[in-house]
Amino acid sequence: MAGRREPAGPPGRRMNGRAREGASVDVEALLRAVDIFVGLKAPQIARLGKLATRRTFPAGVQILRRGDSGVALYVIASGRVAVTLESEEGGREQRLGELGPGETFGEMALLDGGPRSANVTALAPTECILLNRWDFDGEMRRDADIARALVPVLCRRIRELHGRVLRYEPEATTD
Repeated sequence: MAGRREPAGPPGRRMNGRAREGASVDVEALLRAVDIFVGLKAPQIARLGKLATRRTFPAGVQILRRGDSGVALYVIASGRVAVTLESEEGGREQRLGELGPGETFGEMALLDGGPRSANVTALAPTECILLNRWDFDGEMRRDADIARALVPVLCRRIRELHGRVLRYEPEATTD
């Protein structure tokens, strides 16, 4: 998907629990609905909500590029994005899926800051709530229960991914 690349720019606006411009986005409600935050208590969600920033991406803008360093989690407040990978041969893109309101991408960046594993492009004007790695790391250091709440969710995701890989793995043959 050839599209414009989102220029580096201001990281967004702090949310303080509610969006300041345009439609009223209840950041805390949005974060509460995200599976990796389901185990958190209201005060923890409130603290994360105060750290959140909002970014709006026009349709066609590439939000994340595979291989770039990851520094934030994105929660989609409105709009839709495509998640794609470029094939090694020929550079053709394969669509892995679409995400919409309430769904997330870039979660692993909260924990390891590693490179992005896929491209993400806005299919429509898309508003995202962002939590950056540095702020989130500070909250995990302040409150270890935040880190502990993530472990079961991440383990479940690893198990699900492992199951998918096993379904597509060719059966071993013996002679």
